[in-house]
Amino acid sequence: MNDHRSRTPQQIPQPIPQPIPQPIPHREHRTRSDAIKLPVAGRSRRPVLASTFAITLVFTLEANFATTRALADPLLVPSSLEPAPPDGGKANGDGIPQGKDHLYCCHPGPAGTLVGKRLEVDLPTPLPPLDSAWNSETVRWWGPSSNRIDMVFVGDGYQADDQGLYRTQVDLAWQFLEQREPYATYRRYFNVHRVYVISADEGVDNDPMQGISRNTALDMRFWADGVTDRLLGINTAKAQQAAASAPDWDQILALANSPTYGGAGYAGANVSTCSGGNAQSFQIAEHELGHAFGELADEYQDPADPPNYAGPELAAPNVSIRNRAMMIAADTKWVHWLGVELPVVGVHDCFEGAYYHNTGVFRPTLDSLMRTLDRPFNGPSIEQMIVKIHLATQMAEYFTHAPGTSVRAGGSIGASLVKPIGHDLVVRWRLGGALLPDESLPSIETGLFTIPPGGIQLSLEVTDPNPLVRNPSNRANIMKETYSWTLLPQDGLSCSTALTITPSVPTNAWFDTRVDLTPSDETPCGIGDQWSVWRRVVATCSGMMTVTACPTSYATGKASLAMSEECGAFAACSLDSTTSCSAANASSLRFGVVAGEDYYIRISAVGGGDVAGELFVSCAPISPTGDCFAEHSTGGCSSSRCFAAVCTVDPFCCDQFWDDLCVQRAESTCRTGYNCDQAILLSDSVPSSYQFYTFYSDGWEPSAPSPCGVYDVRTAWRRYIAPSSGMLTIRVCTEFAEAQMTLALYEDCSQPLESITCSASVGSDCVLGNGVRLDYPVLAGHSYLIRVAANNAQNAAGTLVITNNAVCGQGGVCDTAHFTPGCNDAECCVAVCAADPYCCTNAWDSYCVQGATSLCFDVVGDINNDGVVNASDLAFMLGAWGSVGGAADLDQDGSVGASDLSLLLSNWTS
Repeated sequence: MNDHRSRTPQQIPQPIPQPIPQPIPHREHRTRSDAIKLPVAGRSRRPVLASTFAITLVFTLEANFATTRALADPLLVPSSLEPAPPDGGKANGDGIPQGKDHLYCCHPGPAGTLVGKRLEVDLPTPLPPLDSAWNSETVRWWGPSSNRIDMVFVGDGYQADDQGLYRTQVDLAWQFLEQREPYATYRRYFNVHRVYVISADEGVDNDPMQGISRNTALDMRFWADGVTDRLLGINTAKAQQAAASAPDWDQILALANSPTYGGAGYAGANVSTCSGGNAQSFQIAEHELGHAFGELADEYQDPADPPNYAGPELAAPNVSIRNRAMMIAADTKWVHWLGVELPVVGVHDCFEGAYYHNTGVFRPTLDSLMRTLDRPFNGPSIEQMIVKIHLATQMAEYFTHAPGTSVRAGGSIGASLVKPIGHDLVVRWRLGGALLPDESLPSIETGLFTIPPGGIQLSLEVTDPNPLVRNPSNRANIMKETYSWTLLPQDGLSCSTALTITPSVPTNAWFDTRVDLTPSDETPCGIGDQWSVWRRVVATCSGMMTVTACPTSYATGKASLAMSEECGAFAACSLDSTTSCSAANASSLRFGVVAGEDYYIRISAVGGGDVAGELFVSCAPISPTGDCFAEHSTGGCSSSRCFAAVCTVDPFCCDQFWDDLCVQRAESTCRTGYNCDQAILLSDSVPSSYQFYTFYSDGWEPSAPSPCGVYDVRTAWRRYIAPSSGMLTIRVCTEFAEAQMTLALYEDCSQPLESITCSASVGSDCVLGNGVRLDYPVLAGHSYLIRVAANNAQNAAGTLVITNNAVCGQGGVCDTAHFTPGCNDAECCVAVCAADPYCCTNAWDSYCVQGATSLCFDVVGDINNDGVVNASDLAFMLGAWGSVGGAADLDQDGSVGASDLSLLLSNWTS
């Protein structure tokens, strides 16, 4: 067999992925350099990263995503200007040393702006997963965690009775945040969860005064540094351990069960805190998320720090040691925001005083959220937050085909988009680098593209045009995603995707089975012909079609041709040589056709080989004359459908004359069961017998409707002989049904026709809904008639699928309950299941036993024939006491008396 795996890249295109929507691959969205993975709750977590504010926003997608984002954050100082790190090897600026974390303490000061400090604290030892996870609940769900930022709320100091209060406070906190930017615009990029953490004590440490100790799950405490009353600390390892009870987590917001104002932010642990019972705490939570998520610096001055900052440049994008002139000269930080005005925060410039110092460091605006509560972020800060959201997520997800793969043209390629609130994403498609005009949807149809033999690149560009991102490099590399596929020519690798051979597309007549990388079943006429391609031809005449496969460039085996109608069973196949093509491995196939109808041709090579070349198609018309069911001296007959079917099997009948063998074939093939008397016998040796076409008949006349149908008078009939006794299931599923279909089952063709049972129930396994299912018990060797139709005299075409669950005639005895369906007396079993199908589908329970007793056995004493001997029968006997004969005369001695009563009582069952 030809080893397809050894083909060269020029010979073999990439495999075609199944067009199943897929979630995007996991993408690490942290940008800090010293990543530390913490084991949390047994999950494989994204890294929980220690901070280094000397960040380089370099982001690498998985290799199969041909994405263009991968450039350093242009808000940072150029490396040539970067000062040397201080002694001790610590990261410069806001960098967090290994094993440490930055704890931010910010609260309103007497001048109205925030005051506070940044502490360097030890990272706690990571904790193992909880033995039993806390209960969790999703507050907002916008998509898979692999492409969302999972914000998880945890609570501390809430006892079991306080969980309703905690739930309300979480709702209020998130409702506050999602009305603020950037959460308002990008809310669909966040999933929000709450974890119900239960503490032994109510409240947290040092509340309302220092020295109060409480036993809580997460060790939250005011006076966390022993100096600052409003500093609300937490054991971040325990917070992460608790957050792992949620489906996933990226940011943690911990609420304390307290009305006291307070909060904190842990930049490295991605944890922020606030009091759940203090509304102003939600504002500080928003500020602290600027630290923990946005990696922003504080913009206020604090009296406790030295007045002047003399250190190196800071990595945070919203503070700098450069004034306006120096910033323009270096082309760094918020240079693109200089002179831009935003509501509330005002005009952007370089204002001295930030990062806890009065001089030596500048901020972008007079005021902003990183300086004063209840303010919006200024421009550089909101841009940083938006950039962080984009680095953590992708705008495109659920791809029809994985980006970076090769895809055959002919179908749709694309993705779903995660759209912001208030503005649209911009979509562009490029083919071979050229922009495709008027293509602005996230999916595109590829069937009309002209594609070179080696393929061409198709690219999807998705851009977020948010004007709050001003830095050109961010706009080009962070706010834009590019996904690419190699688009290969259509090649009809299956019947359903067969290419149509037409004069307008001459290239479709060429074939090459080497492009097929997935073997299929062999055809009846080819041995090892599992590598194949398909072509569709539309008959231009009613007559005999000839298809010739002429190898012209490559052939390791003789060409094998097969024909299928409606992509069903093969109607004809051939290995016949032909003189119309000089190639030694050529083959030709002839079959009958009806003008305008589709025929599907499968081309392959025997012996596990390959063949490449050109198909030639011709059609020789036949005049439809002569009775199809009588001999005549000309080829063909009066029904084009009939002679096409007959001549496909026996070309002599169209090439020469219609002899007695042709008449016999017509009798078995063309009397296609449009009434009960013409029902075709279902036979596995004749696969076409399972197919039906209610619109097939010449000279069709309506029949009487079925009990389950509404004027379902256009019918197809089939005869079925049950091979075994049990539950018969008939299913019809088809893409073509102009109305709801019906099925009916009959025992004979007596007039008027009376069905045993019928159904218009759509089968649950019919995906498109145009189907029907019928279940009924049958007896081995008995003949049944199946009637298929569609309501309102409409047409339908499809295939019958028959299964027979042989549960009757085997198993438990019929007069004893058992847990398996059916019983050992086939006739009794069928009779009982006709009245109660449960007995043949689930179990033979006591009701089935009663049915068997009533229908199958004569029970002495069961005078009223209800299957049991009980008080009803006794009452009947006493009413007939002393009478002559009758049903109560059980011993048939001519009178109802004591001996009859004795028989009844001896068979008493209930």
